Amino acid sequence: MLREENLKKLLEEFEALPKIKHEVTYLDICDYSGRRFEEICSRILAFYFQPKNEHGLDTLFVEALLEVISHEYSFNDNDVQVDTEVYADGKYLDIVLHNNDWVICIENKTGASVYNDLGEYKKYVKKNYKQQTQYFLVLSLYKIDNKDKPKLEKHGFIPVSYTDFFAKVKSKVGLFYSGNNTKHIVFLYDFIQTLETMRDKGEFMMSKEMDAFFQEKTKDLDVLFNAYQDFKKAKQKKYMEKLDDLVLKLNKKLDKGLWSQYNSRDLVYNLISMSKHDNYDIGVEAWYEEKDNNLFAYFRMAFIIWKGRKQAGLLNEYKEHLEKMYPGTEFERKGRDDQAFIHLKDKIDGNNEGKIIEKLNEYRDVIMRLDEKK
Repeated sequence: MLREENLKKLLEEFEALPKIKHEVTYLDICDYSGRRFEEICSRILAFYFQPKNEHGLDTLFVEALLEVISHEYSFNDNDVQVDTEVYADGKYLDIVLHNNDWVICIENKTGASVYNDLGEYKKYVKKNYKQQTQYFLVLSLYKIDNKDKPKLEKHGFIPVSYTDFFAKVKSKVGLFYSGNNTKHIVFLYDFIQTLETMRDKGEFMMSKEMDAFFQEKTKDLDVLFNAYQDFKKAKQKKYMEKLDDLVLKLNKKLDKGLWSQYNSRDLVYNLISMSKHDNYDIGVEAWYEEKDNNLFAYFRMAFIIWKGRKQAGLLNEYKEHLEKMYPGTEFERKGRDDQAFIHLKDKIDGNNEGKIIEKLNEYRDVIMRLDEKK
């Protein structure tokens, strides 16, 4: 059993640990995802790989990559060509770098497993770049999964991590920075930070101090976590019991519709079986709000429309009716893909059960009248 003073000390120690903080980047704001994000990354890499582009960093990216794969190089920027989305017998190679001496085939992986047909990529390069020294890489944000390693080995692909590649780029950037290419330096570091943040979140990276803390305090933290889970379960049980009690009292005199619990959190009244329209469903949703450790501080209610094909029009129509019924009341509209809400912004004291039941019955009667108008 973890004593209270020990628990307090444990939390104080945790609060004192250095935390890894991730700032939002421009690419985060753009919110690209999945395959689309991977394509964007390939294009950005290709831009910096091409020495003659306006970034002004010359051969920085090419040299950094060649050093990571331990290739002895000697070339000028006029030699290097960069191609993206290269068609290879029905497949597409992410990036191909080449000059007269060498060719580098890059399969870019920022998230997905290596499901691509590496064999076809290799055939294409061997057929079209017979005279050059050939390199085949999987540039990966995360560690290559054990199940994918045999595939890489079979086709002669070298795993290269973004971590190693970016480390080499950052170690050499000072040699290429002229002072006239600030815009592209800023964007480059934004790009690097975006991918490093993704990697850190994916691999659950933390400071060395925090890692040591979790290692040392494992048993105490297990006790704390289990105690917290018990606390949450007890809290949820108390909340559900409160709703159950309300449901019983509300349903005693009902002859139409039904009050019920929903998602162990909300109290719902709806007219599914009664609505004259099969393309929408209307009802009332209600819940308690917590404040200052009081689980039942306030009670809130909303009129709700579920899965309406004409949701926006119905919402406006209901809003007009409700404004007539509640003149001077400020309404708030919220929603997601399959639901829309009209909130009345007033709150009820969570301890005033009589007022809560009175208001819930009032809202139910309003819904009944609105449905009859349709």
